[in-house]
Amino acid sequence: MHAVQRNAIGVAIVCAGFAALTLLVRPTTILGRVVETFDGIPAATGGWRSVEADASSWTKLLPNSSVFLRDYYNSAGRVATVSIVYSLDIADIHDPHYCFESVGWAAQNSHTVMLRTGHPVKVTLMKNGGDRAVAVYWYSGPDGYRTDHADRRLDVWRNAALFQTVRPTALVRIFLPVASDEKAALRDALSLANLLDPSIAQMVSRAPTIEPARRAIGQ
Repeated sequence: MHAVQRNAIGVAIVCAGFAALTLLVRPTTILGRVVETFDGIPAATGGWRSVEADASSWTKLLPNSSVFLRDYYNSAGRVATVSIVYSLDIADIHDPHYCFESVGWAAQNSHTVMLRTGHPVKVTLMKNGGDRAVAVYWYSGPDGYRTDHADRRLDVWRNAALFQTVRPTALVRIFLPVASDEKAALRDALSLANLLDPSIAQMVSRAPTIEPARRAIGQ
């Protein structure tokens, strides 16, 4: 048997094994629902105040996740919507661009910024017709911080494949419309991210409370 044939067979075996593993080891809603009250996240911090937003529609869509939704505003009149989806189900922890695109927002450019804690976050300028906004988001969990969904999905599958405990992920998203000054909006969005990051990091470092899933796969 030629070396090329042996290599091809080896690759095929590995691919088949991985495909079988992903069918047998599924870090999805059947693992249970994360219960979190988000009481450690400050309602007021560093010149920002907040009002609770209605998260009921998200809760219906993501019944196995805990959802946080709050509007923060500062003295300059800028309002930032902070949302967190905290779940064991990587299917619920999707790429934020899907949400943006579903309501007409298109990403113009993205880059990674380091917060004061040393945690990386993704910063994206969004446009919807003549409207602009700044989005800051990241994936936070006991395994570390990620800015790309594919990297976080790989973490989850790796833990599942090694039969380790699948740990929950918090997708944190800050969305701040641009009134006129894009740089000021970006500065404020990152300021709020820096202020909230320590409490979010503390939340995901705790052992989560897990209850039975509210639905199984396909329901």
